[in-house]
Amino acid sequence: MITSVLPDNWIAVSIAYSQVSKSLLFTRYSHSLEPFTLQLPLTKSMSRVLGQNNFDFNDASEELVSIIQESKVTTSVEVTSTVKTSEDRAEWWGKRRVLDSRLEKLLSNIESKWFGGFKGILGNTDITREEIESMKLKIGNIVNKSLSTMPHFNKASGSFDNNDIDLYIIELMLQLSVEDPRAGENVEDLVFFMLDTISCFGQRFAYDELDLDQLCSQIKSQLKVFHGTRSLTGLSDSSEDGANRHIVLIPFMECHRFPWESMPCLQGKSISRMPSLTMLYNVLKANNKLLEDGVSSSSGYYVINPGGDLKNTQKNFQDLFAELNGWNGVAGVKPQQQEIKDGLTKTNMYVYIGHGGGDQYIKSKALKSMDSIPPTLLLGCSSGRLKQEGVFPPYGTAYNYLLGGCPMLLANLWDVTDKDIDKFTFELLEKWGLLVDYDSLDSFKLSLLGDDDEDSSLDIATCIAQSRSVCKLKYLNGAAPILYGLPLKLSS
Repeated sequence: MITSVLPDNWIAVSIAYSQVSKSLLFTRYSHSLEPFTLQLPLTKSMSRVLGQNNFDFNDASEELVSIIQESKVTTSVEVTSTVKTSEDRAEWWGKRRVLDSRLEKLLSNIESKWFGGFKGILGNTDITREEIESMKLKIGNIVNKSLSTMPHFNKASGSFDNNDIDLYIIELMLQLSVEDPRAGENVEDLVFFMLDTISCFGQRFAYDELDLDQLCSQIKSQLKVFHGTRSLTGLSDSSEDGANRHIVLIPFMECHRFPWESMPCLQGKSISRMPSLTMLYNVLKANNKLLEDGVSSSSGYYVINPGGDLKNTQKNFQDLFAELNGWNGVAGVKPQQQEIKDGLTKTNMYVYIGHGGGDQYIKSKALKSMDSIPPTLLLGCSSGRLKQEGVFPPYGTAYNYLLGGCPMLLANLWDVTDKDIDKFTFELLEKWGLLVDYDSLDSFKLSLLGDDDEDSSLDIATCIAQSRSVCKLKYLNGAAPILYGLPLKLSS
């Protein structure tokens, strides 16, 4: 059972799409409740507003592919070689910003039109079973009072039992943010869902007789009291405990191509992915000590600009990595496969900064035959992109590393531009603690670097989330990096 190895403040959520029912299927694993599955019809939002345009899975997939392909065209040599004047640059940047806005809108639509109030399935606020049961009692009393005032409510059968309300629905409600501009609509989604489940237990009533606005308002008020109380007692998301919370997404088949991590409700959160529950179970079981202690940066291997054409990238990073004690690697030249294999077997970390995922320098068979590839950062274009052939599971460079025992892999879902990804890379590695820009630190901050009394290091997933915004195009480039595996920190 995955919860036997899942850390207390983690959740794991699998995401699948059913072509038959045109629905997203989620299964949530946490320590607060038993695993539960939610089927989310992608046409549910159409019932809210008559005449609303359809927005199904294929629409979203086609829009994402279109954005990525058009972005790739704008960065091709055929296009960039024609950009010579200030007017040309303005036009080029205009096209790029339009694509960035389209991706932002796509992710916003996915959250609002597909998830709505059910976005709580992805929430990782640490809520106990006792808190859920207590809120169930309060909401049950509110619902019972509202139903009893309806003219045609079946009073002969007595008031409904609070047990008719599923604990999972209450947890979904508690995971919602009451500060969300759509909080009212989100609560309404879950209230309708709750009433539907109540009707399944024999309580029949007419929705048009129910004062839904008042019911939703009262429930929302209870949620505000709940979150306000937690905030006062130091149990809010911003508390110290919140720094260790983590979400693992397990996207199946076609769902792997979406940058779920950059949806509005997930921005800024510590998130990683795994291809399957079995692989997540295995990586947690095999790397429990590494997760607790962190990865040592005392040794590492780097490959920077092996193609020789990313001169600025090489200039930005070559000296920084060369100065790291215990590190070695190559810059501006192609590495031999054996050099990379030695780096993957004899050091604690591997960093690749170049075109693609570096698979042109080491065969996939060699990667998959290894037992314990160290934590790896593949910062090239589409290094994390997976290919799919029919009904067979996706495959690609990222999976090769995971199959070779890599516990942590950073990669890009699609092609990115070098300036933005370089800015992201430096921001990430500085926040994580691998690279330090001493010239930018004052004497006080410098004095803190050697203080080991307190572990203030951030896990890499949190650093990724906090570094996306440094990109000029926060979605087109900033949403591309994703993390597979464990959110490791650097050891002291």
